[in-house]
Formats: sequence, C-alpha cells, structure tokens
Amino acid sequence: MMYEAVNRDRYGDELKEVMASHAKNGQWVKNALEIRKIYWYDKVLEKLLNTMGTPQSFGDYIAALRRKKLIAHDDYSLGVL
Repeated sequence: MMYEAVNRDRYGDELKEVMASHAKNGQWVKNALEIRKIYWYDKVLEKLLNTMGTPQSFGDYIAALRRKKLIAHDDYSLGVL
C-alpha cells in the first residue's frame, strides 16, 4: 500500500477505489496520502534496513510505524510483527 501511495500518480484510481469502499484499508490509504511526498529509500527502506541489527530495534521501529498509523496488521508488505 505504501508503494502505491508513494507512486500515487500511477495508482491514483486504485487508491481512490479503496478509499471509496470504506474498507479498513481505506483509512490507511487516506493516512498515507496525507503524508507529503515520501522519498521511499531515505524515509522508509533505509530506516528499516538500519533496524535489522537486533530484534529489539526492529520491533521498536515497527511499533513506532504502527503508532503513526503507517502500517496495519494486514499490510502485506509486513512479514513479521
């Protein structure tokens, strides 16, 4: 979902459909689209890679993303909670 939000020009119609469906993912899409342009590597991927040193740092990072409502339990891009 975040990939689509980052590439909103390309996936705009799909994102609108999800928000219009009033499904639980619709709120996540709305939150993601309210974020200013995301620089995927610097803001997401690099931070994730930097947390991989210990399970504790990875868990803390994932918990912070959940608190900010940037990921959901059913987000397919998330392999482990």
